[in-house]
Amino acid sequence: MALAPPTRSRRALPVAAGQAPVPRIVVWEFTSACDQHCAHCGPRSGKRRPDELSTAEALRLVEELATAGVGEVTLIGGEAYLRPDVLQIVRATRERGMSCTMTTGGYSLTREIAEALVEAGVQSVSVSIDGLAACHDALRGRPNSFARAFAALRHLKAAGSQISANTQLNAKTLPDLEPLLELLHPEGIHSWQVQVTMAHGAAADHPEILLQPYQMLAAYEVVERLLARCEALGIRLYPGNSLGYFGPLEHRLRRNSTQRGHYFGCQAGISGAAVSSHGEVKSCPSLGEEGVGGSWREHGFAALWERAPEIVYMRQRTRAELWGAARAATTRRCAWAAARR
Repeated sequence: MALAPPTRSRRALPVAAGQAPVPRIVVWEFTSACDQHCAHCGPRSGKRRPDELSTAEALRLVEELATAGVGEVTLIGGEAYLRPDVLQIVRATRERGMSCTMTTGGYSLTREIAEALVEAGVQSVSVSIDGLAACHDALRGRPNSFARAFAALRHLKAAGSQISANTQLNAKTLPDLEPLLELLHPEGIHSWQVQVTMAHGAAADHPEILLQPYQMLAAYEVVERLLARCEALGIRLYPGNSLGYFGPLEHRLRRNSTQRGHYFGCQAGISGAAVSSHGEVKSCPSLGEEGVGGSWREHGFAALWERAPEIVYMRQRTRAELWGAARAATTRRCAWAAARR
C-alpha cells in the first residue's frame, strides 16, 4: 500500500528499550469509494462500504488517536476526498495537534478540492503515478488518469501543499521509471516512494504485472540509477518496505528515511497502525483479514493497540527467534553497534 511520505521534519525512529510504543503514524482508509479501477489495488476499492464509520464515529476516532499519542494521520482510500465529511475530519485532526497527510490517485482532485484540503489542514499529499501515460492509464483502469494525476500535483502545489509521488515497481512500470522521474522533478516533488507490487488484493488476479524472481536483479539496476539521479536532483527516494531488504543498496535507500542510515525493519505495530473505513484496526494497511486486531467500534483504539495479538506481535519478537544467516548478521550488527557506543 502506497503511503504519503512523511513531511520533511518527521523521521521514523526505533522504539528504545523499555519505552512504551507509541503509534506515531496511523494510515486511515477513510472510504473504500474510488473513482479508478487499479489492477494492483490491495483493498479492491470501488464502492463505499455500507457500514463505514459515520462522521460522529470518525470524530471520536480522531480523539482516540490523539489521546494515544499519534503524531500523523494519513488518509487513504479508495479516495478520501470522495467522502463529503473529509474536510471536517481533516480540521479535527489538525485541531488535536496531529499532522494530516494524504495519498491519492488524483483522478477527480480539482483545483477547488485541493484548495479546500489545504485550507482545512492537509500538509503533504502523495499522488500515485504508475509509469508513463499508456502504462499508468492501463494499470489505473481509466483513460486520461495520467494527465489528471499530474494536474492534481499542480493543483496541490499551487494551493500550498507539499507534494510527493508514489509508484508501483512491477513488470509493466519498470521500463518507464527513469523517464517518469524526469517528468516528476519539474513538478517540485520532495519525495518519491517506489514499492514493489505485491500479490495482494487485485494484484493477485494479475500475475502478468508481478516481478518474477529472475527479474529482480535487473530491477535493482534500475533502482540504483534512480537513486543516483534522485540524489542529483535533490529528491528523496523513499523505498517501500518490500524494496531493499539487506541488499547492496540498503544503506543508500534507507539513509534518508532513518536517522542512522540503517533499516530497522517493518514498523507495523511498533510505530504504525492502520484503520479501515469500517473501523477494523490492524498493524499495516497492506495486510488482509489475517492482520485485523479487532473492531474499533467494539474495543476502542487504545485497547487494540496495546493488546491485540495481531498488532503487538512485532514488538514482542527477539533475536532468539532468528536462525541461520539472519541470526549471525544480527549478532554482528549488535556487536558493531556496541563497539561504537
